[in-house]
Amino acid sequence: MKALLVVLALTVTAAAQNFAGPSSSFSQLPDAPSQHHFWTLETKVNTGILAGLVAADAITTQRGLSQGYREPIRSCVPLSLAAPPDRPPVRP
Repeated sequence: MKALLVVLALTVTAAAQNFAGPSSSFSQLPDAPSQHHFWTLETKVNTGILAGLVAADAITTQRGLSQGYREPIRSCVPLSLAAPPDRPPVRP
């Protein structure tokens, strides 16, 4: 029943968008700005830095867990229990 109400609400919302015809004030929108490129040099460098930091964090976490350290945040424990197939999983 809940799913049916959601589908009905989405259908009504989508149909309501067709009522804004050419006579409404929305038809006279300004021209769109020039195309913005997402992958600029700055974005590529920032993404590379983030990927490096995530990889370093994963490596240091796995090394610490293999040496007997525990995950300090209890909600992260299920994430650290997954181990590669060549070694048994770490138990908290």
